[in-house]
Amino acid sequence: MPESNTETTVYTSRNFSINCGGVIHDPDKNLYLIVANRVGASGDISYSYKLPKGQKTETEDLLTTAIRESRRETGVTTTSMALPPDLAEEDMDIDDDDEEIIPGEDMYTTEPIAITHSLWDEGSYTIMCLTFWFALQANSERFPCQTLQEFGASDIQLTTTRRERQQQRGKQRSPIWVTEDEALELLSKEDDKEVIKQMAGLLRVKKNWEQLRDERDY
Repeated sequence: MPESNTETTVYTSRNFSINCGGVIHDPDKNLYLIVANRVGASGDISYSYKLPKGQKTETEDLLTTAIRESRRETGVTTTSMALPPDLAEEDMDIDDDDEEIIPGEDMYTTEPIAITHSLWDEGSYTIMCLTFWFALQANSERFPCQTLQEFGASDIQLTTTRRERQQQRGKQRSPIWVTEDEALELLSKEDDKEVIKQMAGLLRVKKNWEQLRDERDY
């Protein structure tokens, strides 16, 4: 690896925080699970939308944290999803017939698909927050969280009885299944949107490679 020609900064253990998040996907229905967080008091309700994530403990590996924190924030049990490596087109090997070699599933990886970072000013020092994002999968029929349409229909402003309003006020966090387009429209942070784009792109590569392999086998 070439040496960096830019100025670097050392962050000691008290100056950084490691977080892990999950990009949860239902392969059968091509849906993503995001989290709606309620903001505001009754009469002025709004929502912010994010991908589930949380802080790593000292005894965990990164993937374990992503799975645990995803379950903590959504209630959904997930498993790791292996995806194709994120190769540039020029990195693909060429065989003797000048045909692109399609990597087999043994080349797929469960390593993070993206890393985001942010800096927090704590007055006398700065904390760097690193978030490692992992591709996770779950079955939306087994874990039937609301769709965006169902979530919108249950908004507190549309409830009619006192009991319904009280139940909705107590629900601070709601996981919802959304399409790729809905996720890109709703997510509050641009970083989360970029992570969804990365995940969706790798899923399309996986689908294309599977189709090419099936055609060659045929």
